[in-house]
Amino acid sequence: MEVIASYTSVSSGILEGVCISGGEPTLQKDLAAFLQKIKALGYPVKLDTNGYRPQVLKALVEQQLVDYVAMDIKNAPQRYPQSVGVAVNMDLITESIQFLVSEPVDYEFRTTVVSELHTVEDIEKIGIAYSNNTFNGATARAVTISYISLFSYKSSIHICHVKYSP
Repeated sequence: MEVIASYTSVSSGILEGVCISGGEPTLQKDLAAFLQKIKALGYPVKLDTNGYRPQVLKALVEQQLVDYVAMDIKNAPQRYPQSVGVAVNMDLITESIQFLVSEPVDYEFRTTVVSELHTVEDIEKIGIAYSNNTFNGATARAVTISYISLFSYKSSIHICHVKYSP
């Protein structure tokens, strides 16, 4: 924390906020205490999460330690395990989605699309799942793809970052 305090004092007037990303930041036991220190310095906090720990997410938002949440949606519900490489309790993902769409904090859902794991149909299914309220029961308004950026990695993988707007 001393390093961050030092950096933020040197960057005063330049730094607009702090983004907490991962790995998965909600796995850190001292995350709330860390965010309290950042907030005490006067900075807004953005949290990047996979949504797999909804209770932690809720606690951070309810304690007003997070100003914005960017939640990664890894794939269409039926293809989640393939994308993350392990079995997934989709109820936890859904709980985080339901919490965020109730709008306790500003948020976005996003998907990083990798050609080996995603098809155009998968992206459509993600959007349809939200807009039709079928992502394991999450309530959401119509979803539109509001941002797409394409780039290549190691020349054979095409990656597309998609941001969904509620």
